[in-house]
Amino acid sequence: MSKFQAPRGTHDVLPRDHLWWRVIRTIEEQCAQYGWSRVSTPGFEETALFERTSGEASDVVHKEMYSFVDRGDRSLTLRPEATAPIARAYVEHGLAQEPQPVKAYAIAPMYRYSRPGRGRYREHWQLSLEAIGSADPA
Repeated sequence: MSKFQAPRGTHDVLPRDHLWWRVIRTIEEQCAQYGWSRVSTPGFEETALFERTSGEASDVVHKEMYSFVDRGDRSLTLRPEATAPIARAYVEHGLAQEPQPVKAYAIAPMYRYSRPGRGRYREHWQLSLEAIGSADPA
């Protein structure tokens, strides 16, 4: 038996877990059917992005983020949620110039340092649907 194991709060998705990938495909098909476009953002962002959107005093920022300083002395954070990165991509790439609202979705792993428990993992997959550029919340 290997002494290496998946880190606490994570799990492997193995070939026998094929149902997992079928669920992901079904979600992608449903999103496309209703006019949502997939957005893929980096697995890490500047820490300041999450400090600004979650609030510097929030529990997410102070207790739950996986942050590190890279060789360029930049503070970076593994993505704890998808809303802020999608909003950053919307602004950075000028999506406000496209027909509105922009209906974007992401389905990707997120990372939060929290006490693992039943259905609660440090690495988990999340579906995020963001309709940006409309005054009507419906």
